Amino acid sequence: MSKKNVGWGLVLIVLAVYLIVSRMGLLPALPFFKVIFTAFFGYGVIHGILKRSFFETIMSLAILGCMYDDLLHIEAITPWILLFSALLISCGLDMIFRNWRHRVHVEGSFRSCRTDNYADSDFIKCENSFGSTNKYVNTDHLTGAAIENNFGALNVYFDNAVIANGEAEISVENNFGETNLYIPKTWRVDCKQNAAFGDVHFYGQANADMAAPLLRIKAETNFGAINVYFN
Repeated sequence: MSKKNVGWGLVLIVLAVYLIVSRMGLLPALPFFKVIFTAFFGYGVIHGILKRSFFETIMSLAILGCMYDDLLHIEAITPWILLFSALLISCGLDMIFRNWRHRVHVEGSFRSCRTDNYADSDFIKCENSFGSTNKYVNTDHLTGAAIENNFGALNVYFDNAVIANGEAEISVENNFGETNLYIPKTWRVDCKQNAAFGDVHFYGQANADMAAPLLRIKAETNFGAINVYFN
């Protein structure tokens, strides 16, 4: 069961309940965009809890607090005091529980590591939830990768990777941050983009030779940027 699916599933259920009770007059109706942003940051809270990310959970709660400061009667501390305090708290908890958050685990064919180097893996799973992280992929049999970055900067280097059987596929999800992919210019690239308040940029030129190894990229970015560099 995907943590992402669980998070969105719970958000959709809560959203459906709200639509019903607000229509019945049991709760006040909210503007459409406020409902959308509430659902988005509500997902951030659930997703952060499931991933044990202090930064994502606390900052999402702080933003929700700013949105509903009148109902919570906390106008005196919104927005900047609340947001800055949330940042300090999340950084403090991250420093205290860093070893607990960045654990090494193996699940099926996915490998998630706290080290900067991935070796001898066919499928790479790479996650970053806070801060700036560099990941180096070293494999001669790359079949694919799942890359996710939340509220941070993530650099993934494929310079020492060899695509298996002429084709590999990677999915990249970027939320409130920047993800940089460094791809060998000897590879062909086919990219499908899904950007909401974000952008996907390409720097350099991929190989146009149809006989070259093919890397398929599924790129999704929300409030951030995905940059692909060919070198």
